[in-house]
Amino acid sequence: MERGTLRKRLAIITALLLVAALAGCSHPVLRPVIFEVMSPDPSGVSARTASSDLQSRIEASPGTAVILPFADYSPYDSPDRHLEVHAVLQAALQAQLRAADLETVAAGNRAASCLMRRGVILEAAPVLEKESPRTASLLFELRDKEWCPPMKEKIGRLVHQNLIAIRSQGEVAATQALDTRTIQGIGASRSADFVVRGRITVYQCGLKWTSFSRPEETLAFYFPAAGGTTPLMGIADLQAYEFFDGRTMAPPPATVRSEDHLPFQRHNVKVTPIVRLDIFIQDARTGEVVYVNACEVRSSELFTLADKHTSEPYELTDRAIRKGAHALLRPLIRSPRIQ
Repeated sequence: MERGTLRKRLAIITALLLVAALAGCSHPVLRPVIFEVMSPDPSGVSARTASSDLQSRIEASPGTAVILPFADYSPYDSPDRHLEVHAVLQAALQAQLRAADLETVAAGNRAASCLMRRGVILEAAPVLEKESPRTASLLFELRDKEWCPPMKEKIGRLVHQNLIAIRSQGEVAATQALDTRTIQGIGASRSADFVVRGRITVYQCGLKWTSFSRPEETLAFYFPAAGGTTPLMGIADLQAYEFFDGRTMAPPPATVRSEDHLPFQRHNVKVTPIVRLDIFIQDARTGEVVYVNACEVRSSELFTLADKHTSEPYELTDRAIRKGAHALLRPLIRSPRIQ
């Protein structure tokens, strides 16, 4: 038998064996992902101006902005994953703000440092040592012990759940409100024209929903630490952080509950809500809310299951966040002029 013919036959046999193996496996078969961006229920916060007016103002005089850490209502994740999600969100927001002629002058750790100096966010470790010694011990294990990644993730999730469960009574997490004076001070410290803030909820999108707790009185924040160690953890009173126009405007519960955003069937296609984003832009000189927008990003045609017990992939979150950030700021981005 000629060598070339033998090679062809071996290639055909190998291909058939591969097809048979794939047909018999129980892993999901990936399909192209279709994202859709929806306009969800209102956030509860209103803008004083129309988006077209703000767009005209920026077009006439491009400005600068400070991006504050978004309030995170995601029910269940480790500090490291929170850090990854917010890094994607911050980068996407900066890119879209730049497209809208707003240059970011402070974000990430620089914005967090500003909030900590003003008492808007407190470092979590001292609060835990006083109010939750067991959680403080877990935090010590997370920071100073060499655990394997799965164990570190498990410990981190426990720390996060205990952190958001702290009751903001008395001086436990009594933080400075993001009131008009605070917004003005943040803007003045960075010579910024606008202060950008918002909310994010990464919904549980697994095959089975579990009732993990979500922030109700206390918000947790995570920031990169030097040397790539465990993230710096912060804590804030939810009522103080969600302060607008002289009063607290916390999100309506239905907008941040994963149990209200479970996968569903539409036209025999599974649709999975992934993330909700809310954005609020305030004038740094007056503190007025001048822009509000919200979106929910869903995916459909995600995959088929050869085995109904197979877990769903979660890798779509980052892509959904980028699409959401674009939708949030699209009304402020000028359409290219036709020459």
